[in-house]
Amino acid sequence: PQSGNYVFRVTVSDGAVTASSDVPVAVTTNTAPTVFASTPTPVVGPSTLAISLSGGATDDGLPGVLPLAYEWSQVSGPGTAAFGNATTASTTATLPANTPGTYVFRLLVSDGALSSSANVTVQSTGNLAPSVQAVSPRAFFAWNGAATAVPVEARMSDDGLPGPLS
Repeated sequence: PQSGNYVFRVTVSDGAVTASSDVPVAVTTNTAPTVFASTPTPVVGPSTLAISLSGGATDDGLPGVLPLAYEWSQVSGPGTAAFGNATTASTTATLPANTPGTYVFRLLVSDGALSSSANVTVQSTGNLAPSVQAVSPRAFFAWNGAATAVPVEARMSDDGLPGPLS
């Protein structure tokens, strides 16, 4: 039945006289939990990297099985992530080393009878190439034709991965 208020009538007859009594019944049907999962910020890194996955759910309290059951899983991605604790609302997922790409994770929540889910997408980029810019020296004059060291300035930037510039 659908949720709502119903009235059931019980009627009894002895063949000559009839009597009735009404019984009101409120029916509430179970609905699946409403699941939400927040999207982590994009991550950069060639090495193993743990990201935080956070989610939760609201429920109507039926069928009365508490607490709700949570389960994180990986839907897709170029490598296999490892979960800190896949059966909690919030957990960590450790992305594999040197495997950049788009990872999709799913939080499935069950109330014991019905379940629903929400997905989050994480973009992981690998080690980005450093940038370097050589800056020309000021005008330099060599006197008497002898070999002379010329100072050159370089400007560099990097994402810090996998380690410091050398």
